[in-house]
Parts: sequence; C-alpha cells; structure tokens
Amino acid sequence: MQIMYKPHERGAINGLFGMLGGLSASLGPVIGGLLIKANIVGLDWRPIFLINVPIGIVALILATRYLPNGKSTHPLKLDVLGTIFLVLALGLLIFPLIQGREYGWPAWAFILVACSIPFFVLFVLSQIRKDRKDGSSLIAPSLFKKRSFGVGLGINLVFEMAMLGFFLTFGLFAQIGLGYTPIHAALNGLPIAVGITFAMIAFGQSVIPKLGRKALQIGSVVMALGLLITNLAIFHFGPGINSFEFIPGLLITGLGMGFFFGSLFAAVLNDVDPQHAGSASGTLNAIQQIGGAVGIAIIGVIFFGQLTTGASANFDTTTAKLKAELTAQHIPATTQSSIISGVKKCFVDRNAEQDSSVVPASCKTVSTAPQLGSVVSSDIANAAKTANTVNFQYAFRAAFFFEVGAIALSVILSFFLPKQFRKEAYEG
Repeated sequence: MQIMYKPHERGAINGLFGMLGGLSASLGPVIGGLLIKANIVGLDWRPIFLINVPIGIVALILATRYLPNGKSTHPLKLDVLGTIFLVLALGLLIFPLIQGREYGWPAWAFILVACSIPFFVLFVLSQIRKDRKDGSSLIAPSLFKKRSFGVGLGINLVFEMAMLGFFLTFGLFAQIGLGYTPIHAALNGLPIAVGITFAMIAFGQSVIPKLGRKALQIGSVVMALGLLITNLAIFHFGPGINSFEFIPGLLITGLGMGFFFGSLFAAVLNDVDPQHAGSASGTLNAIQQIGGAVGIAIIGVIFFGQLTTGASANFDTTTAKLKAELTAQHIPATTQSSIISGVKKCFVDRNAEQDSSVVPASCKTVSTAPQLGSVVSSDIANAAKTANTVNFQYAFRAAFFFEVGAIALSVILSFFLPKQFRKEAYEG
C-alpha cells in the first residue's frame, strides 16, 4: 500500500482494506457451508481447506501481473533463530489451550504452557541480539519503547479474544442449539459484515480519524451493546427465534467493530518510525491470531463447561410440559418418571461427552426402549430439543460475560493511548 498509493490516498485504501477484511470474515463461513453441503467428490469438510490452493494460485498470478516491485533498497536478513523460538513458544502455548479440554486437561497440557515461557524469553533475547548484530530482528525491540505500540497490541489482543470467541459461540448456538444448517448459521452473521462496511464507508475518513482513541472506545462500547441486544433477543424470543430477530443486535455489533478496526492500525502505528512499519503491522497481525486462538480456547472452556454443568437444571425446565403431554397420552405416572429420568440421563451425559460423535450408553438404552407410540416419541424428542436450546442459551450467555469483560479491558487500556493519533498513522 505504501508503494502503490500516495500518502493522502492511503487512509481511504486502509479503510477499504478493513472493510473487505470484515466482509470476508462474514462471507467465509457462508462459502464454507456451501462447500460442505456440496460434498465435492465425497471429500466432506476437507474442501474448506483445499480452497486455499486455487485461491493461492490465482493470487500469485495476479500479484505477478499487477503488483509493483516492492523490494527494499536495504533488504534485511532472515531471522531463522528468532522464528524458531517464536514458533515453539506459540505452539507450546496455543496447542494445549485448544486441545486441553478434549483430553480432560491432563498434566502435560499445563506443562506445555509452562514450557512456552522460557521460549518466549529466548525469543526476546534473540531479538535484542539480532537487532544489535545486523538490525534484522523479526520484531524490532525498539518498537516496544513506544507506549502506544505496546498498549495498542494489548488492546488488539483482548478485543480479538472477544470477537473470535463470539463468532465461535454464535455459530455453535445457531447450529447445535437452534438446529440451523451450516449455511443458515453463516448467513446469520451477514448483518455484522453490513455494519462493518457501513461504519468504514460512512465514518472511516470523515469521523473516525478525528476521534483518536475515542473511536476505539466508542467501537468497543457499541460492540458490547450489540452483543447485549443479541443476548436479550435470544432469551426474549426463546427457542422460536428466527434470523430476522438477530439482525438489530448483530448490525450494531458490526458497527462497533467498524469503528474499532477503523482506528486500530492508527493506534498501533502512531509512534512507529515508518521504516519499522512492516515489522509493526506484522506483529499486529500475529497478535490478532494469538488473541483469536487464546480467546477461542478460554471461551471454549466457559461455553462447554456451562453446557455440562447446566444440563440437568435446563432439562428440568421442560419436565412439567413433558409430564402434561405424557399424561394426555394416558401414560401411567410410574412410567412417566422412568421415561423422563432416562431421557434426562441421556441429555446430561451427551452434554458432558467430550466427543459429540460418541453416543453415551444411557442414550443407547433410551433408543432401545420399548416403543410407546409415535406421539409420545415426538413429545420426548421435542422436550429434548427445547432443553438443548435452553442449555445453549445459558452457555451463550456465560460466554457473553467473558466477551464483555474482554471488551471492557480494551476500553480501560485505551486510556493509556494518546488522545489523538498522527495523521500519518492513518495513512500507513
């Protein structure tokens, strides 16, 4: 962008880049859902990763054709050792966080997290040494002497934790809690893309640059408001909620994200020397990935933990209605208790199961029970479906509190930024 566009043009280009990023983040799940449904040559879910191959090939061809020569007049050397230390440190941190729950949080998960610390230390030391040696460190240590850079990274880290955590839990709630297809669930997220796009187009050049750090704060608060409205809608409309009733909350959430991302790069790059802009923006992108991975790991523990602990109580919310329906079918009271007890045991065990493809033994017992008639079977299935939606509602709400907490932390951190950002920071 710095090579192809003049300084006064870069603000608009950065805004367009941010808008396309938000749009693609919302369209990606839709395309993924279409690929899964198509089941290309029997590959099932695998094309959602294989699609990167043709996209990469096309990108290489277009880059060769249209991008100018961006080779630096003072090229840096590869920081091989620093890269190895960073990969090991991040791998040791993120892998156990994401896989820990699936394996029941074994001791090795905590050991790996602890082992990541010395590798982070080695990475920092290697960066200082490499910078002194030839100035080719992966991340320039001098960047962290600028308070706005470190604070900006911290804000981005916690905000990404909230944002990616929301996308994960919303997708799970829509597909498993409400029974939407992958495509239907993905389409629900389009109002967020609309909100981001509108904010970037309407305010990206005229309003956001004038607000400075207030743009980050406004964006965070508006996003939190959107998440609150979405949660209220879920509990107000209940299991019968439809896609249109999600729109207000998600649209507001997208508006908040647009304000946030419209000023994020300016916040991080505010005090960064132009010659270190590449290293700074690369670090920012890496932090985004780390924040997303850590956020998904943490929110996964909260979300699935609530599904497990709340299963019994949330199933009980359907018991009275189920009893009434069974009574209407002239099922004896003792048989009713046995049926409800068995279904509840299956429901609780299924929510406690780490692997969703595994059918608990208690569910096999229910499925092989003597037939009580299609009407009774339908009543039982509907009760279990309603209980499942209620259980996911409360799990989604538990995740919401984490997300709002992360957003609140980003607002607090923003007060350590300058009130206004340099014009050049918006221009890349």
